[in-house]
Amino acid sequence: MHRLIDSHHTRRTTAWCYGHPWLLFTLASTLAGCVSKQSLGTSSVTLLGPGVINDPKNKSLRVDILKFGLESFCREMMTRGVALKVSEDHPVAGRFFARDCTSDVLDDNSKPTFNVKFSGSGYVWANVTRRVGFEILGAVELLPDFQIAEDKSMYVYFRSRKVETTQMKVTLVESNAVRAVTNLTHIDADRVAREVFEAQVGRGFTVIRANESGQIDYSVGLLPVGKRPFHPFTVSSESPVVANERTEVHSDQQDYIGGLVVDGNDKALSIVLLVDGAPSVNYAVISGTAATQMVDRYVRVAGVTAFAEPPRFTQNVPYGALYRQTVPVPAGNYVLLLEHAGGPGTTDSSRLSDDRAAKVDYFVEVVDAP
Repeated sequence: MHRLIDSHHTRRTTAWCYGHPWLLFTLASTLAGCVSKQSLGTSSVTLLGPGVINDPKNKSLRVDILKFGLESFCREMMTRGVALKVSEDHPVAGRFFARDCTSDVLDDNSKPTFNVKFSGSGYVWANVTRRVGFEILGAVELLPDFQIAEDKSMYVYFRSRKVETTQMKVTLVESNAVRAVTNLTHIDADRVAREVFEAQVGRGFTVIRANESGQIDYSVGLLPVGKRPFHPFTVSSESPVVANERTEVHSDQQDYIGGLVVDGNDKALSIVLLVDGAPSVNYAVISGTAATQMVDRYVRVAGVTAFAEPPRFTQNVPYGALYRQTVPVPAGNYVLLLEHAGGPGTTDSSRLSDDRAAKVDYFVEVVDAP
């Protein structure tokens, strides 16, 4: 049983553990876990309570925790998309999907540093260019830090020491006007994607581990001690929460929300959606394999991308009503596809006189199949 409250303006959540789609959050989840006692890999080191990791005498424990997190960092990064936005106050502008990834810990006997190298493709939306598809090769160095709040919650900070996009190749500029003048005006077509990507990763991130419950919460950027990040829904649940976020989908566009991992059979994805700013959106539950094929086309070809295989479930969700649906699925990796375009029984917002971007609050948890 769980309680879900629509709460657009709340900035507190009581869900146990979020599988966030953003690149940096995935590392945080492996570092801190979802319980107060956790065995760390083959080393059999155990983390007991929020104060232990903050003890300067426990250097070997800190390093072991970092190494444990990096063992699964790349796997998580390639499973989930990286949501791109300029700042916490801006909506999601696009996503990055890693194709290859390597990571390690650089220990200089003073402070460990994360070193992550990655390559992949993604998309980002801007008013002038519309969708820009891109391929990128890059790296990021992150410095960890720890602070304890007055309520004994642990704040673990990961500061970006250096963000480097060594190669950027634009695969799509959707705006005909921009394509027509690019050569004449010397517009750097990769600048939009590069700036958004570097701005997002460059902000670092914060993982918060509550003292009493051991619950984990995350935020892009460095939250002041005592503050908590924004989630659109306030939730009390014993089921694994895999998404609780807000995104924005422009007309004739899609958004691929990955990392919906289901372990074991006889399970289902419980989905809650709330649409604002547009007449409706379509959504579908698709396999991770199908999503990979669709994203590869989406970053290269204008307009929406057709299904690579029949979806597990698809439906149109109208403006304003709190929508709920339970979708039984076998074990596997799934993607929530949001589409702001015409379909059976829908209003095609791409044919309206202006771009009425759809703001979508979404919540997904793994439950027992009905």
